[in-house]
Amino acid sequence: MIHCYDWLQSEGYKAIYEEARRQSPFCSMALNWCYNEPWKTAANNSLISYPCKPKPAFYAVKDSCRPVLASARIPRFDFKANDDFPVEIWLLNDTGNTVKSGVVDVYITTGIEKIKLLSWRYPETDTNIKGPAADYKFPELNTDSFTLLLDAGLYSSEYKLKFARSLM
Repeated sequence: MIHCYDWLQSEGYKAIYEEARRQSPFCSMALNWCYNEPWKTAANNSLISYPCKPKPAFYAVKDSCRPVLASARIPRFDFKANDDFPVEIWLLNDTGNTVKSGVVDVYITTGIEKIKLLSWRYPETDTNIKGPAADYKFPELNTDSFTLLLDAGLYSSEYKLKFARSLM
């Protein structure tokens, strides 16, 4: 069960931190109220557990706070067959420096197959920019999770999300 908690916490924090960055300049920061835990606990929302052991969510937040990254705005964590999967693609750039134009290729991977949703050639930019949106309708998948992969070289990101199989 701890694995499921770590997974949900990691993806939730990625969504929070990246959304705060998309809201710039109206939102100037996101921070975690419970950064480190000073004593042993069964579960909580800290990024570092006692005694100073980073949780998977720590690395998810670290990845979401890179100065430049390809980012996805995803409406929720879990999906099932016949659900629409709308996703907005962004390039987040907090450096104040110009990033040369490049390409973000967007895929859904299930471990067995890799489905390309779109390819976006983003322009040279010195700020955050919103890219295209993709919409995918899920078929029945034989998996409990899938990964949204934004392949953009050094700026790549991935999001592991829940797939609820039907009980047939």
